[in-house]
Amino acid sequence: MNRFLNLFRGHGRGRAEEAGARNELFLFVHMPKTGGQSLCSFFLKRLVQRYSFIHLVSPHTQNAHLGWLESDFARLPLEERMQTKVILGHLINKDTHKLVPGKIPRHILFLREPAETLVSFYNFQMKHNRKDEKPLIAFEEWYDRSKQDNMMTRWLFSEFMRERWPRKTTLREWKQVQRVLRTFWFVGCTEDLDRDAPLLFQRIGVSGVLERANVSGLHHEKTLTLDAGLRERLRAENPIDVELYEYWKGRLDQTVARIRAEIQDRTKATPRSQTNEKQYRVSV
Repeated sequence: MNRFLNLFRGHGRGRAEEAGARNELFLFVHMPKTGGQSLCSFFLKRLVQRYSFIHLVSPHTQNAHLGWLESDFARLPLEERMQTKVILGHLINKDTHKLVPGKIPRHILFLREPAETLVSFYNFQMKHNRKDEKPLIAFEEWYDRSKQDNMMTRWLFSEFMRERWPRKTTLREWKQVQRVLRTFWFVGCTEDLDRDAPLLFQRIGVSGVLERANVSGLHHEKTLTLDAGLRERLRAENPIDVELYEYWKGRLDQTVARIRAEIQDRTKATPRSQTNEKQYRVSV
């Protein structure tokens, strides 16, 4: 009788874990030039576009027809929105998860070394200038007020948190951003994307290999190469972004260890046949 009860309890845990996985909503907050296009390409191939995977886009984005405008997604019947497993996009904000009520939101963000981010952003925009046959702009001209003053912290404060941005970044805004990021399920670094993305995919229940997309010098011409002098200067001019990045980079090993532990716990609790079935359903 005890053996029967133990088997029954184990089966119950497995069903609970499977139900728990279905009850999670993974939101990839896509800060510009942090690997979001690579992640988007991965999910487009392995989840059902505009069903289990939602790419939130701006109406001005190239290929906007491949994603959802937030207003259109919000107008879908609730039963359709409840099928969503992963949402990714620049337009995710602190309230996006409310469009899929009842699910546990798992916010995910990748940060990138600030000087690398700025130069990558510049190279990306010059790529479009070439494509549109527009003249290239010198970096010093491009690096105007809209790109200065700790662009990453400012983006999180205004775009994700939907707070009004002050005229200058201070530690007050940094602390507010940090308070929000501590509620995130995963904060990683783009430099470690190749290592950490497969772990996240495994935890989400999607199998496959991440292929890098939209990389300067690989997928499009690199206009500017970041050298030691420019890196030092950009880091000095954006100290709050540097502090934000270094803070979470220093905690990344601990974060990865927690995700590995979650995977191990779920593997122990979920029978192998159920795990394989679940991965197959989301991978076709």
